[in-house]
Amino acid sequence: MYTAVWTVYNTSAPVIDPKHANQVVGRTFQLTGSGCAPFSKVVCERQDHQPIGEGTADGAGRFSIQISTSGQPRTLSLFVFWHQDVSSAVSETVTVRVLTPQIELPANEAIVGKTPLFRGNALDGSSVTLFSTEPGGTKQYGQANVSNGNWYRPPNDYLPEGRVRLLVKAQMGGIDVESDAIWLNVIHPPLILYPAAGAVVDTTFTIEGLKGMRGATVEILLDTLGHSVVATGPVIGGTDAWRVTVPDMTPGPLSLKAEQFVAGVDEHSGRTDARAFKVRPAPVSNVSINTPLTAR
Repeated sequence: MYTAVWTVYNTSAPVIDPKHANQVVGRTFQLTGSGCAPFSKVVCERQDHQPIGEGTADGAGRFSIQISTSGQPRTLSLFVFWHQDVSSAVSETVTVRVLTPQIELPANEAIVGKTPLFRGNALDGSSVTLFSTEPGGTKQYGQANVSNGNWYRPPNDYLPEGRVRLLVKAQMGGIDVESDAIWLNVIHPPLILYPAAGAVVDTTFTIEGLKGMRGATVEILLDTLGHSVVATGPVIGGTDAWRVTVPDMTPGPLSLKAEQFVAGVDEHSGRTDARAFKVRPAPVSNVSINTPLTAR
């Protein structure tokens, strides 16, 4: 005669370590605790029962689960339970605070002036530092405090012309967390290629060049202190090339510069170096000579 053998499980709830209550966390953190069945599967869920991580308890019933906070709310409430043929009761809920900051504006790959306003979000009570990563190292552009989950910051210096990689770093409770990087295209001068310096040109002639920015308009200006525009033309779509026809210039020495602007960007680019030309007089055509009739 055989006697049935029963396995009895103690399905008491596991315990999340108290250090996690109101903890400030970054992109990932290790959620630890105890009270699981040895070698059982341990599952972590959000308060809305969305699974967010899992692991395995050790022989003493302790667990350590790596939690990713990517895409999670700033205030993240969690609980755990273990499973080994049967599931335990759930633990008490703990709430952690996610520090990871974000840059919301300008958008990635935007064309901007040298001092755009930056805007983003981060954990209330933290501070953020705006900085760029450049070939020569990093450069800071100032700090901002986070209020109601938001921060605002213009750079405290001009951004370098061209393509720039920027981030913010949030600091709170001894933890530093960087945002995802964005790339910005800081407005820069175009480049004049043709005609060559010192060229002799007609009174109406075409200037061509490169380094035009997406959607930009190139202006040709007299080489003066003012903003004396003599002609404009768009950057050719899908390229950085541009071509501007300069009309009706006065014969003689002529010195011109170029700059560009993009609709919606507050600042124009800087100007190119001056390009000197010699304008030849317009050809004389349809000349008629009237001679007096000689009396006979």
